[in-house]
Amino acid sequence: MRQYAIKRIGLFIPTILLITIIVFVVMRLIPGDVCIAILSDGEASYTQEEVEQCRLELDLDKPLVMQYFDWIIGAVQGDFGDSLWFKAPVMEELADRIPVTVELTILSMVISVIFAVPLGILSALKPESPLDYAARFFTLTGIAMPTFLVAILIVLILARVGGLAPLGFTSFWDDPLVNLHQMIFPALALAFYEMAFVARVTRSAMMEIVREDYMRTARSKGLSENAVVYGHGLKNALLPVLTTSGWIFARLFGGTVIIETIFLVPGMGRILIESIFQRDYTMIQAEIVIIAAFIVTINLAIDLLYGWLDPRIRYA
Repeated sequence: MRQYAIKRIGLFIPTILLITIIVFVVMRLIPGDVCIAILSDGEASYTQEEVEQCRLELDLDKPLVMQYFDWIIGAVQGDFGDSLWFKAPVMEELADRIPVTVELTILSMVISVIFAVPLGILSALKPESPLDYAARFFTLTGIAMPTFLVAILIVLILARVGGLAPLGFTSFWDDPLVNLHQMIFPALALAFYEMAFVARVTRSAMMEIVREDYMRTARSKGLSENAVVYGHGLKNALLPVLTTSGWIFARLFGGTVIIETIFLVPGMGRILIESIFQRDYTMIQAEIVIIAAFIVTINLAIDLLYGWLDPRIRYA
């Protein structure tokens, strides 16, 4: 286990560095001059001297390698520079938005697991039953429908049928009940695909587990069906779900860009869209790196947990 953990942790830092290099270089390959975009606000005119002064202020006159090292040294210290649009430090603008996105992502993950795992287990224990057919229909529908379409349907249904408009945001610390009421619907829209995917993976894994020899041995010892299923089978059946949870979390984090825009949630996803429209490359590259680092960290934690749970990996 120790050797496995050292290898996985050893890959963490090079992965993050590679991500920062790719993001930094790609942002510089985007067509157009950021200084011209800043100075040509509306119909305003500008001179070449103003363009050169802008490049000097943004350190764009330095070689690309020096720009990267200056940026990465600041990023390690939590300083991603100043936002070109907000005219303020990037981390100051993200300080209130990161918790919102994290709350939305965690709430979506909890909803996915609470509903999907029991559905997958019941579907596997009663194959070819009406419950199984209903679960399979749900999973196929959930996987086929795009997240933005689910979000729009939720808004339309709540607005037309229930007379509700779950748009906007109230901080959890100001009013927890109002916050939950506003966040539950975007979380459901974000979790709809994940619920279908997790239920399908759980069903497939559970159907393989119930046919294993150790399950028949447990039944032959006189254990109840619940003890056999939940005491012996569930732990092994959830290992594939745990394996894919890192990918699921990445989808959830990425899906917040659309969901936060539709439901007017002031998180990282919404400000990322606004920054793209405003060509605020300092904000864009900071958000991408933060999201990527968070996802890589979650994947590392999942790999270490999986290695701890599965002895075949622990001693490999």
